[in-house]
Amino acid sequence: MNILHLTDLHFNSESYEKFTQHDMIEKLLIYLTELDKKVDIVIFSGDLVYKGDNIEDVRNAKIVFLDKLCKKLKISKEDIIWCAGNHDMNRSFKSEGLEERFDSKINDSDSLHYLFNKKDYDYQTALNTTSNYNNFIKGFYQDIDNVETSEL
Repeated sequence: MNILHLTDLHFNSESYEKFTQHDMIEKLLIYLTELDKKVDIVIFSGDLVYKGDNIEDVRNAKIVFLDKLCKKLKISKEDIIWCAGNHDMNRSFKSEGLEERFDSKINDSDSLHYLFNKKDYDYQTALNTTSNYNNFIKGFYQDIDNVETSEL
């Protein structure tokens, strides 16, 4: 089994380096098709986009990069494993209450597990930073039955 590990594309639709991004993507795709090995699985370990608050960047990265990657490697979407990176999050969102909670109340693994299990207002608020990424992942795998996704 051959695994391709990719990370940190930092796709940005409005970048002055847009053509550089497209050239880099095209060169990567050419390189991958010239390899003498079939890629079975792709692991993308974060930072698909530069700013997770821009849903258009996420959509464009799918068209410009991911759709082409699947086609060139002759793999399906279910052969791609995702992990979010910090740039994939909406970093413009800030929760004072959540920051205060982490500063004063979450000081061990039990209190952290409590936050995730209780799913209270602070937990729900924290998910605001991941909404574009979560929507992208759900949409990316929407037509595949045997793939399980979960919100961050």
